[in-house]
Amino acid sequence: MPESFESRLSRGTRKEIGEADAVAQEVASEPLLISELLEVCKSTDDLTRMRAFDALEKAVRANRSLARQAGDTFLLGLAESIWEVRLQAVRGVGLVQWNDPKTAAKSVEPLLSDEAKFVQAWAIDTATRLAISEPELRDWAAKAIQSGLDSGIPSIAARCRKLAKELTKAESQ
Repeated sequence: MPESFESRLSRGTRKEIGEADAVAQEVASEPLLISELLEVCKSTDDLTRMRAFDALEKAVRANRSLARQAGDTFLLGLAESIWEVRLQAVRGVGLVQWNDPKTAAKSVEPLLSDEAKFVQAWAIDTATRLAISEPELRDWAAKAIQSGLDSGIPSIAARCRKLAKELTKAESQ
């Protein structure tokens, strides 16, 4: 019997990603395995849960057909206390084609001012992705982009310049 994802993702120290990449590849190539990974995302062990969200985001990025199944789990991860989980969750939210992008946007909103700058930058990116698919969110995303441009953080400002161009392009179509 193969070793469980939970066992494989729980080994090692916080400085390591464990087997997150291997698990992501397995799930991406064998979509029925996503249910096991979604369960591991609920683990009470912080390290295991962090790696499970990492694997989930990577699996969805590699196989977009998994996005709908992962959507609710990504939304739950946005409220995590661990910034690495919030990071993977907000990245994941941007990969899902939502039936109602406005609901997803409400969940992403608090992360636009997250204390972790990586999370904040990816929240702006996800806000832009949501706004591209839902024109009613474009003013909201434009404000988030402007906030990033005004942040004084060069890496966030550079990313926001690119996002502003993407949003402008979407508005002109």
